[in-house]
Amino acid sequence: MAILSAYDKLIENNQRRIALLEKMAEEIYREWFVRLRFPGHEKVKKVKGVPEGWEIQKIGQLLIHPSSVAKP
Repeated sequence: MAILSAYDKLIENNQRRIALLEKMAEEIYREWFVRLRFPGHEKVKKVKGVPEGWEIQKIGQLLIHPSSVAKP
């Protein structure tokens, strides 16, 4: 029974670690791509609110629908 208890504690600990890592990943995403404070952002010129060289596009312009891809 002590072995199962030890495994339960390890599982709980790993679940907490996973939750923390997920929160960190979400915060890094927000920091870099929402707030535009990515590494080196201080040196980048912004044009119309986005870094120079970036374009604002609708998601549909960036994705290819699977049915439009040629099949071999």
